[in-house]
Amino acid sequence: MASTYTSAGEFSDSACIRYFKASEDIAKGDVCVVTPGAPPTIAKSGVADVSANYPCAVATEAILTGATGACVVWGEVAVTADGNCYDDELVAAKSGKVTPAADSATGLPTGVIGRVTEGGIDTALVTVFIGRVV
Repeated sequence: MASTYTSAGEFSDSACIRYFKASEDIAKGDVCVVTPGAPPTIAKSGVADVSANYPCAVATEAILTGATGACVVWGEVAVTADGNCYDDELVAAKSGKVTPAADSATGLPTGVIGRVTEGGIDTALVTVFIGRVV
């Protein structure tokens, strides 16, 4: 089946959009970690974020350092996969992408940010419902 979306950062009409100030340059479609504050800020998720429990968002536009931009915080959004991501699989954030959310030692999900609604292979575009864990 062909993807509903053609580029990372595209989202469904029912997605919840919030605005955040970028603490670094963010590309459209990057999975970001949200840091609470007044205003809250975002930064591209890093390698270590795969096992963390944190609020996240996906940028719907490119956002320059210090600027404010739109992000999906709940709902369906297209992102790039880091590893094969299968339909209905739980995913975590890693280096601005999504990756299967399983600890290699236990096999249990860690750092879950959402569930895949349309899977794909490593480096391909996948669709994830951010915030839908169960």
